[in-house]
Amino acid sequence: MNEQAYREIARLADMKANAFRQRYAEVFGEQSNSGNAAYLRKRIAWRIQSPGWACRPLNWLARLTCVRERRLE
Repeated sequence: MNEQAYREIARLADMKANAFRQRYAEVFGEQSNSGNAAYLRKRIAWRIQSPGWACRPLNWLARLTCVRERRLE
């Protein structure tokens, strides 16, 4: 895990529940149904530690678009 990931995870300790929900939406690309701060903190930290976490939503969107275009043809 790189230094940026460590700093990002360290910042999670000072966040409130609403801030976790907002950060979850940024990281995962969708709203969370949970308001449990501990759960959201763990999920966000897990995603930050995963390699290539920032690219996953974009890759998913690209695959979805490609599949949709094939269906329209």
